[in-house]
Amino acid sequence: MLSFLPRTRRRKWLLFASGLLAVVLAVWWWWFAHRLSPAEQQFVGVWHHRETMSWQTPPGEALNIVTIAPDHTCRFIPLSTATGRPFRPCLVGHWRLTKGVLVFDWNDGLIARIRGHLPEKWGGITLDCLTVESITENKLITRKQNGEPAILLRAEEDPVEEMKNPLPNRPWHTSDG
Repeated sequence: MLSFLPRTRRRKWLLFASGLLAVVLAVWWWWFAHRLSPAEQQFVGVWHHRETMSWQTPPGEALNIVTIAPDHTCRFIPLSTATGRPFRPCLVGHWRLTKGVLVFDWNDGLIARIRGHLPEKWGGITLDCLTVESITENKLITRKQNGEPAILLRAEEDPVEEMKNPLPNRPWHTSDG
């Protein structure tokens, strides 16, 4: 095909064509790999879930805030409903939807993220996985890894900001607050 070119020019041309093809493929992958599927788009937003934090000192009820962003990043904050303060620092990570399971990966760094895809017996990291039972515009019904149901409600506004200045009739507003 390129026999009419001298050998050195042929190599340069093939290197150039290979490099150009690699760049085109990388741009194509980057453009389409980060797009959300229609199923994933339903999960984007701020969700909240009430839970008793019996392992905390002192134990109390928490309002778990989960923010799921369209760039596959997520944030988890367990707030005390009594004080409005976090039980622990905010977790920041990545999320994905795989075969009806919402997976939260709170591990930092590329190596930890790769290990998150490996089975535990091969050195993989345990991830937070919620089996999705149903999702509507305002309600997400899931099942935790231990089998307990978890019902998350979509927040109209960011509950973290609202707890700083709560208004009546908000699902995260406490009567003693």
